[in-house]
Amino acid sequence: MKTASNRYKLNRLFIIGAGASRSSSTDKNKAPLDKEFCEEIYDLDISRPTWVPQSRGVVCGKWSYPTSFYEMGLEEAVLRQMSHFEFLDAIHPRRRSISVGGSDYLNHVAHLITFVLRRAKENSGKLYEKFTSNLFRSDRISRIKDRIITFNYDDLLDRYLVNKFPIQEVYFDRIKKYRYDSYRRPERFEHPLLIKLHGSVNWRCNTKDFKRIIDNKYRSKTRDDFIDIWFSEKGCPSPSDSVSPFIIPPLPTKPITEFGIFKFLWTKAYEYLHEAEEIIICGYSLPSTDQLAYSMFSNFVNRSIKKVTIVDIDTQVLGKWRKLLDRNNIEIEEWAWVSDFWDYVDRM
Repeated sequence: MKTASNRYKLNRLFIIGAGASRSSSTDKNKAPLDKEFCEEIYDLDISRPTWVPQSRGVVCGKWSYPTSFYEMGLEEAVLRQMSHFEFLDAIHPRRRSISVGGSDYLNHVAHLITFVLRRAKENSGKLYEKFTSNLFRSDRISRIKDRIITFNYDDLLDRYLVNKFPIQEVYFDRIKKYRYDSYRRPERFEHPLLIKLHGSVNWRCNTKDFKRIIDNKYRSKTRDDFIDIWFSEKGCPSPSDSVSPFIIPPLPTKPITEFGIFKFLWTKAYEYLHEAEEIIICGYSLPSTDQLAYSMFSNFVNRSIKKVTIVDIDTQVLGKWRKLLDRNNIEIEEWAWVSDFWDYVDRM
């Protein structure tokens, strides 16, 4: 983490959660909330592409808890299933040998997440279009003093940003525009506009690298934190390909120390929190399953926050954030609550 004199000075920092994307999407082609996602996967009733029903069969068919898969939130479901795999690996390996492995299971999950979210469409109100046009009026990111942190996998918001700015300035400067481009960055850009802490449906990596992230048995004994990541505007690969979506399903601990890209993204988000004059939290309820995010929000220091705005239909979320941020190393001049993301964007 940089010293205070070398950190980027922000005006507004937006924390975007699944609630914002759910508000922006249609009911028919929605970006599901975490609590809706397992049911969305379970209800996939399509035959094309053929890998989708096959992956759905793996993810739902190998489910091994008494509570039905479709009744659970996605994060809790994945964490429970990975704990199940870990237990069998340690205690009953013969039973595990005839079942799908944890990294393969998560690869299927990542592909299904991508398939579902690639179908998501913005509703007629074009909420994210309004949001980005109100927020980013300059054509040069270097002149913009507002930034976004998001925990969402979807690209409903991103689509407007990558059409206006270079992807290396939107995401991070080592992402490639195409798979076979050189990974050498044309120039450094240290303060990305959009920090996607859990990856994105429009990022790709080699499947072997995806498995390296998920399971340390695929990692070499020497330092090997570099991952080749490229942008993919459309589509979703098949799990049988050598390419995987670069999204990280919920894990007990995210690999921020082993892999440079995660360390960079989480460190940059942490720096932005230290320096923001105003923080706006839109549709993100800080779920208990994301312990790394909870640690990040619990430890940043900022004694010059002019305002914190919570945008959420649930008033309990406001209390949750006030309890977390009411501490000695943070000073907040004003708190505000807006019940609806639409209302907030209209007021911008």
